[in-house]
Amino acid sequence: MKARAKKPLNIFSLSFMDCICCGFGAVILLFVLNRGTTVGAMGQIYETSQEEEDAMHEMRAEIMVNTLKAKVKRDLLKQEITKTQKKLQSVDQEVATLYNSVSEVVNRVPDLSQAATSVEGLSNQLHEAKQELEKKRNTPQPWNADLVGGIPADSEYVIFIIDTSGSMTDRKFRMLDTIKDKLRDVLAMYPEAKGFQILSSDGAYMLDKAMASSRVQAFNSQSILSMLTGGGPSIPPVRGGSAQAGRWVKPDRQGRQLIFDAFVEYVRMGVPCQSSPRRGLEEAFQSYSGGKEEISIFVFGDDWGDNLDRMVQLTQQKNANGQFRIHGVGFPSILKRNSNTDSDGAFKFANALRWLSSENGGAFIGISR
Repeated sequence: MKARAKKPLNIFSLSFMDCICCGFGAVILLFVLNRGTTVGAMGQIYETSQEEEDAMHEMRAEIMVNTLKAKVKRDLLKQEITKTQKKLQSVDQEVATLYNSVSEVVNRVPDLSQAATSVEGLSNQLHEAKQELEKKRNTPQPWNADLVGGIPADSEYVIFIIDTSGSMTDRKFRMLDTIKDKLRDVLAMYPEAKGFQILSSDGAYMLDKAMASSRVQAFNSQSILSMLTGGGPSIPPVRGGSAQAGRWVKPDRQGRQLIFDAFVEYVRMGVPCQSSPRRGLEEAFQSYSGGKEEISIFVFGDDWGDNLDRMVQLTQQKNANGQFRIHGVGFPSILKRNSNTDSDGAFKFANALRWLSSENGGAFIGISR
């Protein structure tokens, strides 16, 4: 019987291809499922690390602001100590004068009994003066009754100079609501004020809507031109006089609301503004100096990009008679950025306004958030 020949084995049959396709499809399914899970987990890890980084930036900004506030308090205490020392020197001079009076009486009165009576009276006065001197040395000097939150609030007129640049008014820095709150607080600090005015840091009157509109148009035109030429737009300077120069807004409820609304509208219009308050101070000095009014200037800002020596010369020249009190209110918006350059600008602003305030009868306040 003849043996049947075996068929040749073919591994690339239809069954083999079926198995290979099913296995490859299973691998693709597992890969897709695993990829979706990995992306979600990575997203959660990223969100968690971002929140921790934001918390660290806020903590750093708060520590910096608290340090500045401590330095300001230290400087204020030094000023009070200096005033107390001057008062004690005055009392010492009075005591020395009494001693001289005793000697003169002894030399002029021939009758010893009268001399003794005069000396006894002067001795009693001397004893009382010593007691008064000792009492003043042991009693801490109180704050001035006109101080509100460490800020002298005895001026008749108030001018606001507010930086409305992007770092102060952009929503992403979350400073605009804080600025509005502090503006209301300062308005409420002066219930007996006779007038208010509000300017931007580069000297533009916020109540002058025509000037604000022209600056917006000029800036937009420059922006379009810079897009065509490849350059960057520059902030147009304040040109020409304003009808608001030298004028005051009435201090009644409507007038205070007008000041607040002018700031809100100026920010809404998006008027370009430079951060340095030098031009605002120059406009305030030029338009309101020379009178008998006692004026407080509040500078709101977060950055300093100007020459401090020029500011010192300006204030010494224009405020030699002490007509203006200059107060600084610093906001920590740019401290939240992760940039050493921005932080330097914030510290320069704090140091500059602290010096200007101390030299011009005012105070500097740092806002922590």
